[in-house]
Amino acid sequence: MTDTNQPSPRIYTAGAMREDGEHAEWRRSVQGQFDDITFYHPEGFSHEHSGFRVGGAVSEDIAAIRAADGLVAYITETPQVGTTTEVLHAVHTGTPTLVLFNYDTDESGLIDGKISSDDDDYEFQELRYPTEVDPIQVRGHATDHWFLVNYLVGDSKPQSTQPGEVEGHLPGEIQRWPGVREATVMAIPDEEDLQRAVYNWIESEFGVDAASSLN
Repeated sequence: MTDTNQPSPRIYTAGAMREDGEHAEWRRSVQGQFDDITFYHPEGFSHEHSGFRVGGAVSEDIAAIRAADGLVAYITETPQVGTTTEVLHAVHTGTPTLVLFNYDTDESGLIDGKISSDDDDYEFQELRYPTEVDPIQVRGHATDHWFLVNYLVGDSKPQSTQPGEVEGHLPGEIQRWPGVREATVMAIPDEEDLQRAVYNWIESEFGVDAASSLN
C-alpha cells in the first residue's frame, strides 16, 4: 500500500539474465509483494541481451534506469559487468540503489561471511540476514567484487598518504574514500531474505508499505 500523498516509485531491476528465464523469478517474487509500484524488468524489453545482435539493449536499459526512481541489483555470479555498469550509472545520476550479493553458509557465495574488522582474524562470524555489508578487509572474501563493495560503502580505514609516498607521485593527500551515499549494499542467502531486504529498503527509501504477507 502506497502513501497517497507520495507518487508511486518506479524500480529498475538489474541482474544476470538467461534465455531460459533462470534469474527472472527473483524479480517477479519481489514485484508480487507490492500493489502500486512499477517495476522495469529488462528481460521484458524489446532488445535481447544474448546472441549476436545486441544493438539497442544498452540504450534501452539506460533509458529505463533514467526513468526509474530507484534501482535494485542482484549480483549472483562473477563477472556481472552489465549489472555493475548499471549500478554505477544509477549512483552517478543520484538514483537510490540497493545492491544485493548472494551469500552461502558453505562459503560458496560471492560474499562468504569472512568479513571482520580485524585483518588478522580468520575465524569470522557468520552474517545475520539480510545484513548490510561493511567495508571488506580481505579481498578474497568477496571474490571479484571487493572493489565494487568498497567503492559503494567506503574504505574500511582512514588513509592519509603524503605526496611522494605513492608510485607516480599523486598530487595532494590521499583521503579516505567515503563511499556513495545513494547506495546500500546487503548480503542475502536466499529468496526470502532477498524479498525482505528489498521490502525494507523500499519502505525506508520511498515510504511505501510492503504487502501484509511479510508480517
